[in-house]
Amino acid sequence: MGNKNLSGILSRIPLVKHLSLRTKLVFSYLFVVIAGGILSSLIGTSMVADTIISQARNKVKYDLNTAWLIYNQTLGSIQNVVQLTASGRTILILLSPNSGTGWKTFSLSGAKIFSWTF
Repeated sequence: MGNKNLSGILSRIPLVKHLSLRTKLVFSYLFVVIAGGILSSLIGTSMVADTIISQARNKVKYDLNTAWLIYNQTLGSIQNVVQLTASGRTILILLSPNSGTGWKTFSLSGAKIFSWTF
């Protein structure tokens, strides 16, 4: 039933009526190939765009994580300096030969101040 309607519609077009079967087959083949190519191009472009956007999001996420890591490490270093300064003792005082304490006391006091574990 569908073929009768389609052939009836096509037979009413004056240009199509006079074309040979070979020409009609070539044109229908070209139509299928071109339509498939256009459809494939649209789908491929969409997939490539989605992939690029996904990769950009991942890169931003990893860069932000790296920035937070560097920020937290710098903040920890500043915190250590502030704690050492606030304790009132410096490395030079703790390591001076007159203090009689030496490296052992410095490392033990550093362990208490900075929560170091050995």
